[in-house]
Amino acid sequence: MPNPAATTFTNPLKNSGPDPWVTRRNGFYFYTNTTTRNISLLENTAHESSG
Repeated sequence: MPNPAATTFTNPLKNSGPDPWVTRRNGFYFYTNTTTRNISLLENTAHESSG
């Protein structure tokens, strides 16, 4: 059985932030990611990079 090629994921919304998730509700985008001690939640009306 051949080994699959190694792949990596680059978060297009933020340079750092494991476990990214984005959802939209009532005109707002909610972005979450984990940190060392908690889960960060960002809210915005525009879907754009937070760098």
